[in-house]
Amino acid sequence: MISDTQLQIFWNDANAQSVTFELERATKPGGPYVVIATNLTSKIYDDKSLSASTQYCYRVRAKNNLGATRAIATKPVVPRKPRL
Repeated sequence: MISDTQLQIFWNDANAQSVTFELERATKPGGPYVVIATNLTSKIYDDKSLSASTQYCYRVRAKNNLGATRAIATKPVVPRKPRL
């Protein structure tokens, strides 16, 4: 968590043949999901300009020259101010 309006999303890649990633976001676990980033080469994404105290759900999928994996979903998260 970065702030009450930003989240840092990160994931592991179990497939060594992944080239890029696509990240989707929704405000409830069942969606609807909207693509927020494509062609990511990093496994970390800073999602900025979120609404404070709003629940967000993310899905990520890996892509390579053979196609894309099915999307893997996260547990819901809510951005909050970091504790000092």
